[in-house]
Amino acid sequence: MAAEFARVREDLLQGIAEDATGRLSNKWYTENASLYEKSMKPFYRFHEECLKIFKQKVVRKDCTIIDFAMGTGGLGEMLRDAGYTGKIDGIDRNTAMLEIAKSKNIYRNIWNGDIGSDKIENIDDDAYDHGVAGSCVGRGQIEFTSLPTLIRTIKLGGYLVWTLPAHQTEYEECSLEALKKHCDRWNSEGLCHLALCIPAMHTDTEDGYVIALQRGRKEDQQVVH
Repeated sequence: MAAEFARVREDLLQGIAEDATGRLSNKWYTENASLYEKSMKPFYRFHEECLKIFKQKVVRKDCTIIDFAMGTGGLGEMLRDAGYTGKIDGIDRNTAMLEIAKSKNIYRNIWNGDIGSDKIENIDDDAYDHGVAGSCVGRGQIEFTSLPTLIRTIKLGGYLVWTLPAHQTEYEECSLEALKKHCDRWNSEGLCHLALCIPAMHTDTEDGYVIALQRGRKEDQQVVH
C-alpha cells in the first residue's frame, strides 16, 4: 500500500508543479482520498514532526485549536491522542477528504473552503488559542502571502505550527529566504514573528521543515496561552 501511494503521489507533486492554482492537486485528493488515509501514517512524517513542536510550544491541554487544510483529520487524531482536550475546528477545500475527517468525530466544526488572502468565512479573527497546518503551505496550496489569513484567527501570543516539504523551497516564492522577509515585515506590522524554523523529516525519505509563527511582535515577548 505504501509503495502504491508513493507512486501515485508523484502525480500530486507533478500537479502542484504544473498548476499553481491548486486545481490539479485538488483533483488528486478527490481521486485518492481513501488511499491517502490508509497510507498517510506509514508514509508521511510531517504530522509527527508538527505535533512534536506543538507539544513543546503549547503546554495547556484544554486550548482551542484550528486545523488548517486538515485533510482526513490525521493531525487532529494525533492531537487528541496527545491529550489535547480543547475544541478543535478544521477547514479543507476537498470534500472527499472532509467526509473521512467527519467520520472520526474529532472536530467541533468542519468547513469546506479555500484559504487565500481574504478573511475565511465562518472563522473570526482571534478565535483560537493556537493553530496547526500540516504540509499544506506552498506553491499550489496555501501561499506564504496567505499566512496572515491563518495567523489572524489566533489569539495574541498563540502559535501557528506548520510544516514545509523541502521540494517546496525550490520555488523562489516558497524559499526560506522569502519566508524570513515576510516574517520580518509581519513582525514590524505587529502581526506575528518567526518563533522557530528547524529541519525535519517530511516523509521517510524526504526532508522538510517545521515552522512556528507566534502571534504578535517578537519584541513584546507574548505569553503562550
